[in-house]
Amino acid sequence: MLLTAILLFLATFYFAVGVFIWGGTFRLRKGRARRRPKLTALVAVRNEAENIRPCLDALLRQTYPRELYEVVVVDDGSEDGTWEVLQEYAKRYRNLKIVRSWGPSEGLTGKQRALALGVRASGGELILSTDADGLVPPTWAEEVSEYFSEDVGMVLGYALPSRMGRGLGIFRALETADMLFLQTVAAGCVGWGKPLSAIGKNIAYRKEAYREVGGFEGMGFQPNEDMALVQKMGSTAWKVSFMKGGPVVELRGSPSLGRFWERRVRWASAGVFSSPLLFGLNFLTFCTHLFLVLSVIVLGSYFFGMLAMYSCVLVGATHLLLLAQGGSLSGRPEVIWALPFFSPFFVLYTLAVGLVVLTPGRRMKWRGREY
Repeated sequence: MLLTAILLFLATFYFAVGVFIWGGTFRLRKGRARRRPKLTALVAVRNEAENIRPCLDALLRQTYPRELYEVVVVDDGSEDGTWEVLQEYAKRYRNLKIVRSWGPSEGLTGKQRALALGVRASGGELILSTDADGLVPPTWAEEVSEYFSEDVGMVLGYALPSRMGRGLGIFRALETADMLFLQTVAAGCVGWGKPLSAIGKNIAYRKEAYREVGGFEGMGFQPNEDMALVQKMGSTAWKVSFMKGGPVVELRGSPSLGRFWERRVRWASAGVFSSPLLFGLNFLTFCTHLFLVLSVIVLGSYFFGMLAMYSCVLVGATHLLLLAQGGSLSGRPEVIWALPFFSPFFVLYTLAVGLVVLTPGRRMKWRGREY
């Protein structure tokens, strides 16, 4: 009975928190900027020869006035020909700057250092950031800039795998649903004025606000530099906005279980040891999923089974609520069909990731480097 009582409490609390976060998404507002500042699109790349051409083509065909827009790409010690591709493009486009970084400096990851160098090289008042595997829509720069009213220091948006269609594998559907769910949680937190996380593939910030919080160099070693920057920005007088119906960055590349696992472990590692509130959300998720799995393993009486099923319904309803809202905000409602597969997948992988993150002395691998 003790297991039943704990599970029932956790599932009810999990649902209540989900409803609260869902409510925060209704507090998001459209952009209201009244002028067109100079923009810099910033990308840090490492061994991205396969992706960099489509990424650059998308960044260089923006509808924003050319005289107010530039692209800065920082190569983080690539060894696969990425730098040569960048040199080729730099000869053809006058508004493209390329910078070369040579890996991590003391106390920073390679990407932190690359992004810091890119911001220094930028001439824009606003920095719009994405990754090499992201395809931004033609109106990306124009739409993002509209959210920067005078009191806004940072703007966040959705980045999702390419749109679902026939022949889409089940893992790509699960990955898309997972990213949509996590980013909708981030959007809800922004709505309540508590920005906790972001995805760096669709993020923008005012250079003045960036410098005010110390930039990427001033935050120390961070497994997820974008999450750290969002939390720093949220502790200032600057407002953080999440784009409601704004441009969605499309992610290229084939689904990879290994890359998915590495990324989720890195995100969880950053989240657990960042803010107390994010730690609390992660802890609630881990405990709820743990007791849910335990209840399935030790199902006994009919009464206990009914309560366990009720808890499963509450957890599933939480996932449905946030997925449906995320689908509405991002224009990707078709993701909802993956819910019957997503819920058990999400429960199991968050448990596995949580156990790995709590392992003492563990080292993290990312982009061919170990930290």
